[in-house]
Parts: sequence; structure tokens; C-alpha cells
Amino acid sequence: MEFFQKALLMFLISDVEGVVIQTMDLTIGVNPLDIRCSAANSGVLLYVNYFTLERNGTPDAKVTYNRTSQHTDRIVMDVTDNRFRYNLTGNVHDPNPVNKFLRVVVPMNLTACRDEANYTCVLNGQNQDYSTYVEQVSKYVAVRTIPAAIDEIFTPPTSDNMLDSSGGGSFLIDSTYRFTCTGIVGKPPVSLRWCYKLNGDVAFNPLISYTADISESEPEIYQDCNNKRQSFLNYTMTTQDAETVLLCEPYSGMYYCGNGAINKTFVVRAYSRTSGMLNSAAHRRLSIITITACFMVLICVINIS
Repeated sequence: MEFFQKALLMFLISDVEGVVIQTMDLTIGVNPLDIRCSAANSGVLLYVNYFTLERNGTPDAKVTYNRTSQHTDRIVMDVTDNRFRYNLTGNVHDPNPVNKFLRVVVPMNLTACRDEANYTCVLNGQNQDYSTYVEQVSKYVAVRTIPAAIDEIFTPPTSDNMLDSSGGGSFLIDSTYRFTCTGIVGKPPVSLRWCYKLNGDVAFNPLISYTADISESEPEIYQDCNNKRQSFLNYTMTTQDAETVLLCEPYSGMYYCGNGAINKTFVVRAYSRTSGMLNSAAHRRLSIITITACFMVLICVINIS
């Protein structure tokens, strides 16, 4: 009984008709475009005359058996620069129809947004009774891109804050400031997220939208198949923000912040106007102003004498 079941299974597999397409979605700069057309495990096919790969209904590449020269011809039919990007392999004159295939590969460094398309493998052959056999199968290949860049975090200068060139500034306690983060966030577009690290903390913690005032713009198309968007954080300074580091990065799905390759930081140093407690940067500026003023007064005294 077991032998009969195995024999029946082998018969069913060998009698499967059709054409197979093998491919996967493309991520620019991560994997190549790789499409393979082949015959299914078919015992009814006598010959495979050719495979054609169509892109959005237009013939793109073809492999055919040249009976005169007894070899396989591989042709890029696309008149665009795909003929320089496509690497074609395949054969259709192998005695076993299962070994006949067409494979189109675009190397990772040559992939492009236009590679997103509906690809169709068309098989043209002959059945065992010499009748024409034509079948096709299609698969949509989506193109993805990964987040590419984050701009410097921006906040407009006001009468209450003092920005410095180190990527930070001094901010008045109990005042709220609007920070803007702009990023190239890939396709499909991911969100930008904000994180913070207090002075003395080892790691960054995420600022959650329901506990922090965060909003985000809708993504805009940027350079073909990428997207650009902005995120806005309204942050109120507290006495804990002596050397707080704000961080903006594309959301990766991980809870922990700051582990990705792309992020920007901004250091906030809170001060109190009423207590006269300024952060170190403000103290340095005040000292410079005081020294300059004293020096000018000294010059005036000498000149009067």
C-alpha cells in the first residue's frame, strides 16, 4: 500500500503542467532583481520552444531554441538601458523540459525604481502529441528603499533660548519649544521617532506620542521611490534637563533607541531665569561679556588719566 501511494504521488508530480516564476520583492541597494522562468515538473511537454519574460505586458527578455544552429539564443527585447543592466542566462534545448529556464538578473548596484512591475513568464512549447502548448504565470515585484538620511534637528531661536554650534542650546525652564526633525524615510515610508537621555542615563528612552506632544507630516515623494517627512516635538523644559540629549531616528520596530545607523541628536541645557542659575554655556557667554565690558572700562579710565 505504501509503495502504491509513493508511485501515485510521483505520477501526479510528473504530470503537473505549467510554468513557474521565481522572484522576490526588491530592496534598492540590498538585493538584486532576480527572476527565473521555468517549466513545472511536466511529463506532457515534448519541447520548450522559448520562454518570454514580460514586464507590465511588454516583452522584456527571451530565450529561444535555434534549431538551425542547435543552441539557445538569449535576447533582451527592451529598448531602454535595460539591455545593459540585464544579465541573461538560460537554456531551452535540454532533453529534460524541467531543466529549461530563463533567468534575468539585475545586479544590486544597478537596480532602480522602475524595476517595480508586474512580471509574466510565458512558456511556448509542444505537447507529446505535437500540439502547441502555451501557458503563463505572473508575479508583482514591489520595490522598497531603506531610510537614507536625517537632517540636523532644528528649533527656531527665541528670546528665551541660546543656540550654539555644538548642536544644542540653553532653554528656559517651564517653557515649551518646538523641535523639528526631517528625514528621508524610505518606501514604504516609516515614521520618525523621538527619544531622550537624561544626564547620567546610559541609554536613550523613547518619547511616546501619548505622553509627549509629537506630530508628523504626511510623507512626500522624494527622488522617485523614496519619501521625505517631518516630525515635530513640543518639549517643555524641566529642572531635570541639565544636559538632556534629544534624538530623532527612523522607527525600526525596536523598542530601544539610538542603535540604528541613521539618527541626529540635540543637547538641551535648561536654566532658570528667576534663580539666576544658568547652564555652563550661558555662564561662559556671560563671563565673556563681563570681561569685555571691564576691559573697555579700563581703557576709558587710562585714556582719561
